[in-house]
Amino acid sequence: MTAPILSSPDRTTAWIHPQAELVEHRAAGVRVLRSADLLELVEHRAADWQRLGLAPGERVIVATGSRLGTLLDVASAWDLGLVPVLLSDSLAPESYRILAEHTGAAAVRATPAAARSWSAGPARPLPGRDQDAVLLDLRGDGGPRTTPDGPDVPAEEPTLVLATSGSTGLPKAVVHRRSSLLHNAAMHWSSVGEPRPGDRYLLSQSLFFSSAFVCGVLGVLARGMQLSLLEPPFAVTAWAEVAARREITHTALTPHLLMRLLTAGVELPGSLRQVTVGGDRLGRTAVGELRRSGVREIFTTYGLTEAGPRVATNRLGEDPTDWDTLGEPLPGVELRLADGDAGPGELLVRTPTAQAGCYREGSFAGWPAGTEVPTGDLGELTSTGRIRLVGRARRVASVAGEKIYLGLVERVLGEHPAVGAALVALDADGVLAASILPRSGAAVSPQDLRGWCRGRLRAVEIPRRFTAVDAGTRLSK
Repeated sequence: MTAPILSSPDRTTAWIHPQAELVEHRAAGVRVLRSADLLELVEHRAADWQRLGLAPGERVIVATGSRLGTLLDVASAWDLGLVPVLLSDSLAPESYRILAEHTGAAAVRATPAAARSWSAGPARPLPGRDQDAVLLDLRGDGGPRTTPDGPDVPAEEPTLVLATSGSTGLPKAVVHRRSSLLHNAAMHWSSVGEPRPGDRYLLSQSLFFSSAFVCGVLGVLARGMQLSLLEPPFAVTAWAEVAARREITHTALTPHLLMRLLTAGVELPGSLRQVTVGGDRLGRTAVGELRRSGVREIFTTYGLTEAGPRVATNRLGEDPTDWDTLGEPLPGVELRLADGDAGPGELLVRTPTAQAGCYREGSFAGWPAGTEVPTGDLGELTSTGRIRLVGRARRVASVAGEKIYLGLVERVLGEHPAVGAALVALDADGVLAASILPRSGAAVSPQDLRGWCRGRLRAVEIPRRFTAVDAGTRLSK
């Protein structure tokens, strides 16, 4: 069955503003695309998905790395009634396998490196328009996959699947309605100030980050701004050149990327009016340097994929003691601590843009509307009544700006034939370390374990330190 191209209001024309522009910066040159050009490219890209004969509602994995290519893949899948699963192009092979199984994905478009994760299965490579990506049919025989049934499957409008971690630290496939994502983007821009005519946004993060895709792509194009895309990986010199040449007014960065710019002594353009920083705390030194560079509007943001993703914004004022709080919840969002005022408790979020549900082992489980979303973060109330985060209640770590799912690393280590159990955590130096309980009579060296992890995990996910423990040691998580 060939999926039909849907009619408005479900198509891309429903959310891209007629005045929007996209500027693609690549080594081969610069390309300026107006909204009509984007819509034409989306239609061309839809032809690749149509060649697979996929049925509406089937899930397709997008892990291309290319920022424009990723946008086209997602938008064209929406126009055909498919459900795009937006993933990084540098996940561990085990993560790809888990997410493909959870979503029951029927096809993949990925970089050649990411596509190798399916080399041992029945995937069939097919020709596509994007020469930098591989198109794979995961159905083996080319027949349709079973679409998860149940009244809660959000098939009545375009949806997107985003990957995040669950309470176990293993990848989870979170489902959002497109209307909810656009609503969340509107809530974000309301909190930082709607753009002015002629404002220009530079996307500094990869599209698979939920906040980058929702606020920095959907939100920007829906507002008729000019969106500049730099092809990954992030490069300080290229970022600085584009920011100056395009007279960028807005950008969003992680603290890690911001510090790379500041450490390199990059001169920020005088046009840069607003910087939002999310993903971790922002130090006072960085704030001071941004202000000395003339950036007048500095915001820290907080969110999580399950919530839509953005839930709170803190505009950094003159009082630095308030800079490490979450600031104010977005319109319609409620924040509370599970243990009230008694002490640190898990942060809970109630938001109108919460997930529609998630895929698990090929089935869809709906998320009841109005239900609080647990964040996995521990918070405490400050004297001003705001919430300050003090730690993690769940098992996710950040290494060099990358999110590490500790449960995934433990799972891979635990599959080594000489390992009985493994516990992974950040040590006192912030280094990823693993405690290993060998199986009875078995011996295993750090070199063996690192070799076992290569090809199964990303380099940043491989522990740098290994410690063997005896059978009398209890490994608690």
